[in-house]
Amino acid sequence: ETGRAFVSGGLGGVARWFGQDKKTLWSFMVAWFGGSICGVYLTPIVMWIVGYAPDPSVVAAQNTTAAFVFVTGAVGISLLKIITAGVENRAKKWSEGE
Repeated sequence: ETGRAFVSGGLGGVARWFGQDKKTLWSFMVAWFGGSICGVYLTPIVMWIVGYAPDPSVVAAQNTTAAFVFVTGAVGISLLKIITAGVENRAKKWSEGE
């Protein structure tokens, strides 16, 4: 399952890469690897945020999960920046006593 998520996330990153104006081999590799890593590690967070809990025994649920991984891979680094900003904002509020 992790291998499938790695590939789906990478393909999401590559799909986003196709939308870039300047395409280089380096930017392709970054898009593939970044999408793969984000797809594997951020998809559970995205699924939790939207409230989706798949039944692993159902093929349709497996395909839906793969779609979540693809989308997460496509938005990858941008999503990571949003999550990081949210965590930093919350930590700042906690440190200020809110």
